[in-house]
Parts: sequence; C-alpha cells; structure tokens
Amino acid sequence: MKYKKIWLDGFREIKNTIGRFLALLLIIAMGTGFFVGIRAAGPDMMAIADKYYQQVNLEDMSIQSTMGLTSEDTAILDDIDGIQYEAYAFADRQVADSEDLVRFYPNFNASGELNQFAVTEGRLPESKTEIALDSQLAQTNESIYGIGKEISLSDLGVTESEDIEAPALSEETFTIVGYVNSPLQISNISRGATSIGDGKLNGFAVVSPEVITGDIFTSIAIDITAADNLTAYSDEYNEVIADKKAEIETAFEGRPQTVYDETVTEATEAISSGQAEIDSAQKALADGASKISRSQSQIDEGRDALNRQQSEVEAQLPEGVTLAQAGLSSVVAQLEAGSASLDDAQSQVDSARKTYESESIKASESLSSAESELAEAQSTVDDLEVPVYHINDRSSVNGYTAWENNAANMSTIGQAFPVIFFLIAALVSFTNMQRMVTEQRTQIGTYKALGYSPRVIQIKYLMYASIAAILGMVIGIPIGNYLFPNIIVTAFADTVALPGMIYTWQITDISLAVLISLLTTVLPAYITTRKTLRERTAPLLQAVAGKNGKHIFLERFKGFWHKLSFQSKITWRNIFLYKGRNLMTIIGVAGCTMLIVTGFGLSDSISDLPQDQFQQIKTYDGSVTLNMDASQEEREAVIQTLNNQEQVNQTLSLHQEVMTTNDPAITQQIVTVMAFNPESDFEDFFLLEDLSSEQRLDLPDDGILITAKLASLLDVTTGDKIVLTDTENVEQSFVVKGIVTNYLGHDIYMSEQYYADTLGTDAEVNSAFVQFEAGTSNDDQTGIMEKVKDMPGTIGSQLNAGLISDFEETLAALDLVTVVLIISAGGLAFIVLYSLTNINVSERMHELATVKVLGFRSLEVSMYVYRETLFLTLIGIIVGNFMGYGLLSYILETISIDQIYFPIVINWDSYLFASFITLVFSLIVMVFMHIKLKNIEMVSALKEED
Repeated sequence: MKYKKIWLDGFREIKNTIGRFLALLLIIAMGTGFFVGIRAAGPDMMAIADKYYQQVNLEDMSIQSTMGLTSEDTAILDDIDGIQYEAYAFADRQVADSEDLVRFYPNFNASGELNQFAVTEGRLPESKTEIALDSQLAQTNESIYGIGKEISLSDLGVTESEDIEAPALSEETFTIVGYVNSPLQISNISRGATSIGDGKLNGFAVVSPEVITGDIFTSIAIDITAADNLTAYSDEYNEVIADKKAEIETAFEGRPQTVYDETVTEATEAISSGQAEIDSAQKALADGASKISRSQSQIDEGRDALNRQQSEVEAQLPEGVTLAQAGLSSVVAQLEAGSASLDDAQSQVDSARKTYESESIKASESLSSAESELAEAQSTVDDLEVPVYHINDRSSVNGYTAWENNAANMSTIGQAFPVIFFLIAALVSFTNMQRMVTEQRTQIGTYKALGYSPRVIQIKYLMYASIAAILGMVIGIPIGNYLFPNIIVTAFADTVALPGMIYTWQITDISLAVLISLLTTVLPAYITTRKTLRERTAPLLQAVAGKNGKHIFLERFKGFWHKLSFQSKITWRNIFLYKGRNLMTIIGVAGCTMLIVTGFGLSDSISDLPQDQFQQIKTYDGSVTLNMDASQEEREAVIQTLNNQEQVNQTLSLHQEVMTTNDPAITQQIVTVMAFNPESDFEDFFLLEDLSSEQRLDLPDDGILITAKLASLLDVTTGDKIVLTDTENVEQSFVVKGIVTNYLGHDIYMSEQYYADTLGTDAEVNSAFVQFEAGTSNDDQTGIMEKVKDMPGTIGSQLNAGLISDFEETLAALDLVTVVLIISAGGLAFIVLYSLTNINVSERMHELATVKVLGFRSLEVSMYVYRETLFLTLIGIIVGNFMGYGLLSYILETISIDQIYFPIVINWDSYLFASFITLVFSLIVMVFMHIKLKNIEMVSALKEED
C-alpha cells in the first residue's frame, strides 16, 4: 500500500512539475543523442567502407615497377602461399572533345574477381568498341559523356615507340554504355597522377580486356586469403597485411637487379647487332664504290691500250695516209669494235654509278638515322637505373587512407565535442534533481513522520529521475544514432565514391551515455534524499533558513556603491551571495554560447574559401596546357593568340608539372610544381603571402615556397627538405624557404634556375595562365579558350569557374553540419537557461513573495531576479565567445580535408549573432518565468511550514 501511494505521489509530482520534468527529459535526450550519434559516426564510416571493400573485393596489396611487370614477376608470386593475384595493364589517354585525361582499365568483372566495378547506370562494355565511364567524370560534361554518345581519343598518350610490349589501346573510338565506380578510385577529389598532359587524371574508363594490348603489365593486384574475413582498417587486418608484405618483399628482393641486368644485356646485344648491321651496310656501300672504281679503271686502261695500238699502226704508215687508205680495213674494224665495246662498258659503269649514287644517298640517310637511333639507345642504356618495385598495401589506393582519416577525425571529435555537450546537459540535470529534492524536504519530513521508511521515501525521487532519464535516453539515443551519422556521412559523400549508409550500435558509448545519464539524475536524487533522510523528522518539517546577507567587496568603493540604486545593490549582493548557483548559470550559458560560436565559426571559416582562393590568392581566370610535341613556334602561337584577344588582360608563361608525396604516414598527395621566370609578372597571378606574418614573399633563388596544407601534412617548416616523386618515379628533393597561404590543393613555387639546378633539366614553358579583363562573362571566357583549343600547340585548357563550382559543392556539405550544430547548441541553450532560471526562481519563491508583499509590482518582482540572470548571462556569453574560438581551432585542426586548408575565422557578426541567440533564448525564458512569477500566491508562499 505504501509503495502504491509513493508511486502515485511520484506521478502526481511529474504532472505538477511537468515543465521541470520535460526540461530534464529533453536535456537528457539531447545529451545522449548528441553523444551517441557523433561518436557513432566514425565507426559507421568504417563499416560503410568495409562492406564496400568486401562487395567489390578490393585488392589487399599491389605491385608496380618503374620498368613494368612481366610473367617472370608473376612466377615469383606463384611460389607464395595464401595469396591470389591478377596482373593487368592500363593506358592513359586524352578524350578529344573534352580534353579530359582518362585512365583506361580492363573490365575486371569479366577478367577476374578482384577490384570489381560497381555499375551506377547502364552496363559494362561487352564489345571492343564499347566503354563504361567514371560516374563522376560523366557528371562534369553530360553533353559529351551521355550514354549512347560516341567519344574519340586524341593522339596524346600514344607512344611513338615500336615496342609492341607496352600497354596500348587497339581502338580509338568508343560508344558509352554505362557509368561505374571503381574501388581503385575511392576519392572523388582527385583521380591521381599521369605522365601525359598536365599530369592530373580527370577520370577513368572501362573497356573490354582485349582492347588493352601489350605484354607488359602495369600492376599486379593481390588478395590475401587470411585477410578475407577481417575488418578493413582494423589492427588485425593491418598485422596480416604487414606480415604478407614482408614475405613478398623478401621474395622480390633480388628482382630489381635481375631486371636491370637483363634489360641492359638485351639492349646492349640489340645495339651490338644493330651496329653490326650498320657496319655491314657501310662495307657493302664501300664495296660497291670500289667495284665501280675498278670497272672504270679497266675501261680507262682498255681505252688507253686501244689508243696506243692505233698510234703504233699509224706510225708505220706514210705521212698523211690513213688506215683505210692503206688497205687496213680489218684493223680499222678491230679498233672500232674495241672502241664500241669500251663505250658499252662505260655506259654500263655510268648507269651503275648513277644508281649507286642515288642509292648511296638513301643508304647514307638510313645509316645516319640508324646510327642516331643507336646512339640514343646507347644513351638510354647508359641512363638506365635499377628499377624500383613498389609493393603497396591498400594505402596506395586513391582515397583509402583519406576515408580512414576522415573517420578517425570524426572519432577524435567524438572524444571532445559531444562530451562537452553532454557535460553541460549533465551538469544542469544534476542541479535540477538536487534542487527538486531540496525543495521537498518538508514532504520528506512528513513521509518520515507518517512512518515511511527511508528506502520507500526515496522511491518517489528515484522514480522521477529514472523515468525522465530513461524516456530521454529512449528518445535521444535512437534519434542521435541515426540522425548525426547520416548528416556527417552526407557531408563527406561528395568526396568519396562509397555506397549508402550503414548504422552501427556502439554498445560501449551507449552504455557510457546511460551511465552518465543515470549518474546525473538518479544519483543526485539518491545522494540528496539520503542526506536529507539522515536528519531528524522535526528539523525536516521546518523551513530552511535562508542564507545570511553579508557585506561584499564592492561596498569598499564607497563612491561607486553610494551611487547605486537600492535594487542594484540588492542585485550585486545576491550575485555574491549565491556563488554556486550563479557559477552554474555562467558555466551553462558559456558552454551553449561556445557551441553556437563554433557553429558560426565553421561557416565563416569555409564559406569564403572559394572566393579567397580564386580572387585573392590565385587571380588568374584560366590555364592552357601546351603541347610539348608541337614545335616552339606552334606553342608560342597559342600564347600570342591569347594576348591578341581584347578581353585578355595578360598571360603568364611557366613550367608546370605534377609530382606526388611518398611519405608513408599520409595519403599520397598530388602536388603541382610551378617554376617561374623571376623577371615575369607572376606576382600579378599569385599572392605568395607568408602564412604567419601575412607578408609577401619573394621567389627564392635557393629553394621553394610550399603551400600551408602540404607543409602541415608533411610536418615541415622553413629550412626543412621535402622529397617528391615525379611522373618517372624519380625522387626529387627540395629545400623549403617559406610557407604560403593556399586553401585548395597543394602547390610548390620555385624559380626556373632552381628547378634546373635541382632536377638537372631546363624548366621548359609548358603552360600559360590567362587573366581576363574585369567583367568578362563566362561565355566570353569560354569562347576565347575555344579559339586556342584546337591549335596544334595546345593539348588542354581549363577555366577557374569550374573549379570554383566544384570547390563550393565540396564545402556545401559542411554547411549542413554547421546548421545542425547551431540548432543543437541553440536547443541546448534554451533548455539550460530554462532549467537554471526555473531553479533560481523556485529556490527563491519565499523571498520573491516577500518582496511582492512589500509592494513590488509584477514587473519589478521579475526584474528583481532577471537583473542577476541578465548579468550572469552576459558574463557567460563573453566567456563562451572566447571558448568558442578555442573549440573551433580544435575542430578545424581535427576534421581538415587533405586537399583543403581551413583558416580559423570568426567574423565579428558571428560573435554578435551567437550572443544575440543566447540572449534571445534567455529573454524568452524570462517571459515564461514572468508568467510564473505573476501567479505567485503570497499567502501560500509566506505561510509557516510547521
């Protein structure tokens, strides 16, 4: 019976204090939902990736070599247990109409089981003239890449070598039949590097396996059997891969030297054979000349003999008598026959000489060309180096490590941000429950006087707290576990090609949320009631005396103190009298303001990046990639054509190429290397500003300027060296002389002379940046680029307008996170302010009734409390603004994307808006509380409680 009455009283208490109950329920719901949801985002992202890798059977490892791979390399793998492999070749080519650089893969779905393509629309190719395109590439130009459209390839990427072993395409025109995603191209931000064009791949394509010709493989995909059932990114998976990688590295330990020796031997033999053929041909030419010379000598000798014979006969005849007059007609006939024979022989020799001279010219040209080729071949052999075998794990897959880093970043944020959110909620709920029990000490005394045991009495308050906590958790945890991971994954969706959402239940985090919720609601109810129940019944039935007033330090400043009004003096005394409660208000308001400031700061830090990047840092409007296979005159004609356009302000000629990072601690990054002539107007195109001092930097003579994000990833500073790998897989070392601001991508800047000194080759002009006159429309810019597009000196062009659009789309997803953060923080702020103000009012109900009896009007009674609340709120807002900057700094350092540098920016109006929102919520709460204060019953509040 007693339990029933206690339970009924507990439910009656919920009904009578529904505002407090709902505030407690909602604050637990928001705290647990935010805590569980944010902390589940990282594991959910990992689960999404692992499921995708299992579905497409992503390679566990791969092997590449700077000299290509052959069947002899695969034979080594045959002797290694526990693996399956598939060797394949790809070719990089340029699409003629769009100028996009595309990597052509064979259809893995038809040729094997690894790296399966996921069809997003249409189908995979079934004939040699069909092609499936990268789904991301297709979105960039639907008019060219629509299904059913026909695309042709340019000559860029076609090798002039007669080596039929090198990978090549047997077809030049294809019909698009579908769109696909590839597990080898997870990242949508970058498709990797290539040795053709400007060095940056725009996408990939899939063709039938027989379309890719040649006997040389570009890669060997490896599946580790022992890792098939292990979760990607897990320690167990990484350990298995590391062990197998070490085994494969051991197996290939002597292979590079063997390949080098075989290549050099084969090339040397070919050169020797070619030289022998040249020597033989040269000997044949000399023999032919000698034979003609001998024949001519024989004819000359015969003619001389014939002339001597005639002279001897004529010398025996009387003077003036001819051979015919002397009756020597037979001799005449013999001489004429001999002369005719010599003339015929001379004619044959002349013909042979003419033929020889004609053929010898051709032969000499051929021999000269052959000798030049042999010399070039010998030079190539002399320059040959031992090939490098890259035995990679999945970290070499484009986007694999980046996704892991994103998930790890969210997990890191989950260690701090939701904890702060939850702690604020827990702090308020703890105070709420503690105050509730304190308010009802008289009821507790009554129960005790009626004979209820302490355990039974506690049930009411434990039930109240438990129901609020449990309902809050039941509402908050499922919503948070689905809502926040979904928002976060959506924010990253444009950066990767991964399938839909997977939700996981993180039991540890949920258990922790449940524990904290119960500890901050049930525990204070238990501790406070236990402490109260230890008192004797009589004191419990008496009202607790209020705190004694006392002098405060402000009273020492008599000039200031005497000028204050009576109510202001009361306000200051109350602020110092209730230090604990007021501190709680300041902490709660500061925490909420901090979260709101952080939300606005995120928006400020990312919203202006596209404009800052392309209007302040890089002020050119477009770029043209020159064709290095064209003549110097043809390349110069492109730049001249651009300069002749009225809407072109100026152009900048430079050398530009792509290199990659090789630091195993980070995802491989694509780095654009730019070399300028220091005397050029490059400063009109780039703002090379020091990241720290914001001062312009000059182009150094003995080093490079590196962009901020790349410096951060490589953990380098001024004076350090960085090592990058060029498209020929040769490592290049550079000295860092400065770090410059840049928001998108990775660049390094250097002088042409430093480039030549470091790389041992001249920095040939292969690009031109274009700066249009102000106000030039996008259509006009496109039209000017079209004029140079088909010129023989051009292989590609690009306008920054497209880059700006892509950049804005990438950042737009983060706006959703910002909105959710601001809404969540705002909601928390409202509930916190409501709870703390309600506690303040309830705690001082007797005091407020007293001042009302003394003649205070309703508004004056409200202001009696609200002066303190407003002052404490303003203090909390000021503190929260400072704390918001610190939290924003932490978040931006944690969630940064590899290709994007986020500056820490909070505009003054964001501080103002955050303060305004908190203040507005405070005023709204005051309006609700004013209604409550108007309805105070003075008699009930002041009557004796004995």
